[in-house]
Amino acid sequence: MKTLIIYIHLFVLVTTKSFCQLNRDSTLILQSDDYSNNKNRSSNTLIYPVIEKKGNDTSKISLFRGTYEEAINLADLYFQKNKYEISAAYFEIAFKNNNNRGKVKDRYKAACAYAALKNNDSAFAQLFKIVKGTPYYDIPKLENEVFFLPLKPDKRWKELISYVEENIKKITEGENKN
Repeated sequence: MKTLIIYIHLFVLVTTKSFCQLNRDSTLILQSDDYSNNKNRSSNTLIYPVIEKKGNDTSKISLFRGTYEEAINLADLYFQKNKYEISAAYFEIAFKNNNNRGKVKDRYKAACAYAALKNNDSAFAQLFKIVKGTPYYDIPKLENEVFFLPLKPDKRWKELISYVEENIKKITEGENKN
């Protein structure tokens, strides 16, 4: 049986106690000092627990120790193999390794992965980070993205497009001033 790596969504908290809980999108959160307080690693490389799952056995826990770029490369690899759950997990690791910052193309692909998983909340979260945090202006790309077809009936889709239209307006106004 193939080994399936499932990322355990992790929030880096300043605490000395270990905990396990579910966040609002039912992602298991594990935190332990063993995972976050390794002083020998550089500050831009965080350590995350990853469960290796074989069938129903989830007994082996290993650690992902990598940079933003390494996590993005793994996310892209799993995305290309249509393993969207694993891909989305590595995108999240990458963003966390980069102080919750991500490149537009990476957040866009993360949104595609979440949309493929029918996790509309996370897909919209990524898309709103793009359109609110950058001067994103490519409405046709959003409208024609196959992964985003299930998002269009959601009321947030119109809000997303209106933010992009605002970005276009700001860009156009800026060009007219020059």
